[in-house]
Amino acid sequence: MPKKPYTVTIEMLKNWLRNNTHFMVAGLMTASLSIPVSAAPFATTYSGQIDASNIPEIIANQSYTVTFVFDNGASSSASQSWTSANLKCTIWRFNDARNAVFMQNLVDTPPTIASGSVITDATGALTSMFGEVVANNVEGGKFTTSGLNLSGLNWFANSANGVLYNLDYNQFVNDRADGVQMNPSYWTAPQPFEGTCDDSPMITSSALPTAVVNQPYTTTLEATGGEKPLKWSASGLPVGLSIDPASGVISGTPTSPQTATVTVVVTDNASRQQTTTLTLVVDPLDITFVGAGPNITLAGGVVAAAYSQPLQVTGGLPPYTFSVVGDLPPGLELDTASGVVSGTPTTPGTYSFSVMAMDSAVQPELAAKAVHVAEQTFTIVITAAPVVQATPTPVPALGGLGLLLLSGVVAGSMGLMRRRKSN
Repeated sequence: MPKKPYTVTIEMLKNWLRNNTHFMVAGLMTASLSIPVSAAPFATTYSGQIDASNIPEIIANQSYTVTFVFDNGASSSASQSWTSANLKCTIWRFNDARNAVFMQNLVDTPPTIASGSVITDATGALTSMFGEVVANNVEGGKFTTSGLNLSGLNWFANSANGVLYNLDYNQFVNDRADGVQMNPSYWTAPQPFEGTCDDSPMITSSALPTAVVNQPYTTTLEATGGEKPLKWSASGLPVGLSIDPASGVISGTPTSPQTATVTVVVTDNASRQQTTTLTLVVDPLDITFVGAGPNITLAGGVVAAAYSQPLQVTGGLPPYTFSVVGDLPPGLELDTASGVVSGTPTTPGTYSFSVMAMDSAVQPELAAKAVHVAEQTFTIVITAAPVVQATPTPVPALGGLGLLLLSGVVAGSMGLMRRRKSN
């Protein structure tokens, strides 16, 4: 089928580039491009509930779904019409603990479609559905199953109670709402179908939750289809993490921050595989100040005396960058690289301020890492310099001999003065 032109805007192209490449897109103006887009099959799904069943693998009162897969060569689900000739396969899933799945590829045994087409409006919503779809006497080898033991079957998508029978009609599955309702309001809007019409396993996990270094981590990969049991494997996991082959659980404790590209493979019991690539980000521990709380009181300072106090943080990814919010005591400043508050205070008082610490935001191997930021309130008390009082010089005390000599000196001086006066 030839590729059809599809019109996209520059904004759409920019979004695609952000998600799929490392190129920078800047200075683009609104415009239109005609870019070929490959055709893809689309699928619509009906959800029902089982009323009764005497097929051992299917349990009453469980939910089930019917999916129709179409392909008319279109690359969009909007304003489309799919006819019986475009129906590629049907997938019935019975969602009990045994995960029973029946699937029919319609190449060899197309069903009877009484009337109608599958039609969508300009938004891609369903406006019309087939009136009835019936497949009679489908023999073994014309369909695939996973968890079902049927040598042949009949199935019905119409407003009747029965939906699935074996060839002899002595085994059945009935729907609680009188059959598969063919009103378009009961079916999902057609979406691109990423599975296969041979019921190969398909990994449905599209993203992995972020891990934190030195913290326990666990997540479970999910897949649909395939013959059970499924077997999982993964390569490229961060050191400290591993995958359980039977359950698809990734668990462990990562030991270093990184952004890992993980290749996941699921294999079913018939040796059919699907592979996908997922990104797993291991974040550093959150950055925090040592002694963090509502307020940290730093060592006090004295006016005119040199002051130095380091602020310490843990976690994140060094080196750190510090910045002050508010006013430090006059005469002090914060070193933005080391986090040291230093200087010579000039004014007494009690000062409160906040400091913000940020870890390194850009690392080549951690392009997807979030920037870690912590903010903490501090208090410093600056006291006035002590006042120095002048100390008077003490007069030496005179002993008895000293007083006797002093009195002699004084008496002699007075006698000398009298003789001079008499002369």
